[in-house]
Amino acid sequence: MKTFRDYSFPSQIVSVTFLMDIVCRCIDGATLDNLVSYTGKSKSYVKNALIAALTLELVVEEDNKYLAVSECANILSNTPTEELKIEVFKSWLQKLEPFVVFMQYISSGDSISLAIRKMTSFYSFNRSVSTVGKILSSWGKGVGLIDKNGHPCVHTFEPVNFVDIDSIRAEVERDAAIRLYLTEQLSVEIYSWLSHDEIEELVSSLKKHQSDARTSIGCAGRALEDILRRVASDSTLDVSKKHGINQIANYLYSHRDDSGQLLSSIHSKQYNTAQALGDIRNMAGHSKEAKTMERWDITMSGAVGYIHLTLSLIKSLYYYTKKKIYTF
Repeated sequence: MKTFRDYSFPSQIVSVTFLMDIVCRCIDGATLDNLVSYTGKSKSYVKNALIAALTLELVVEEDNKYLAVSECANILSNTPTEELKIEVFKSWLQKLEPFVVFMQYISSGDSISLAIRKMTSFYSFNRSVSTVGKILSSWGKGVGLIDKNGHPCVHTFEPVNFVDIDSIRAEVERDAAIRLYLTEQLSVEIYSWLSHDEIEELVSSLKKHQSDARTSIGCAGRALEDILRRVASDSTLDVSKKHGINQIANYLYSHRDDSGQLLSSIHSKQYNTAQALGDIRNMAGHSKEAKTMERWDITMSGAVGYIHLTLSLIKSLYYYTKKKIYTF
């Protein structure tokens, strides 16, 4: 059973502008006292900003100092404009799984208060439902991910690179759209069951299916392998010496007890599907066939098919292992 991460939220709404000022000051490292002196705000308010920055993984804490994460620092290093700081915050906010689930509910027509109540049933917070709702709503509206009427502002964009502010904005919104797509395909329940790393692999897979089909399949395959390992762990099975989707799926299906009785943790149809996905992942991952020395051409349509089949299998595994429901 997955143990959900506990999300620490500030006790009050911290403005996006102030929070990003904190992050910028942390590019070279800063103590709490440094940040109080830098901002001229109370220690309590600065602490609340740091709680938010840590939860959003904009900064890390090391030896009583706070450092902006390298990916963030690289973007903000050259005297960032207020517009750039907002886009960076938006980028990190939409990676927060509870926020994506919250966005999914309001995109389905729920009010902000109802969406927050539903979302908080899947995650653990240190603050009340009301406080979490006010903070996420404020941040979402502050960066333009939610409009004044409480509706999501997310559209689909073509792949772009981080070149300028418009490119960053487009990439951020595309990333958010992909995460909402995953909640639609898998359901909020299954999305919240996935680990952060598994979600990131699936997001990467969807991002790369047009530009790099081979890598796209590799990302989806890693997500599936990690999920199969968690299914094994939930069944108290040791698969630490098993490698790849095929070996893990084979063990989940064919393991036996001491008397030799078959104790399958997954269904034969799921086993067969996993074997096919494992073979395709190997096809994409290996440069040439060992016998023929020919290289497989991996197409965009092949990557799309692989992603969709992987998502279907993930959904099937969840319902079968958690609820003994047969669905695909």
